[in-house]
Amino acid sequence: MSSLAPQHISAAAYLIGQVLDERRQFGHPIPSWLRDLHEAFSRAVSANGHQTCQTGYAPSRLETTAEQAQRLGVSERTIRRRAAREGVNRTAGRYLFERHDA
Repeated sequence: MSSLAPQHISAAAYLIGQVLDERRQFGHPIPSWLRDLHEAFSRAVSANGHQTCQTGYAPSRLETTAEQAQRLGVSERTIRRRAAREGVNRTAGRYLFERHDA
């Protein structure tokens, strides 16, 4: 990476981060090589080259309205009402929730 200009390394790190965010948002799995690539580029743009604290990080699991309703023992309608009241954004016409208990 030393032959790349710092602004190119920074741009690549940003774009890789965007891909990771998209995959998380839509519930797609994130390959370990993509996480490793992002970490390597992030270290390259870091002032002191330290490693990030996310080693061993497991991506969050997203769940649908139906999955969350079943897990919590309430109706899907209740989940949708709560989501609308709390300002949860819809993605592709669906609510996706991050599962915090796993």
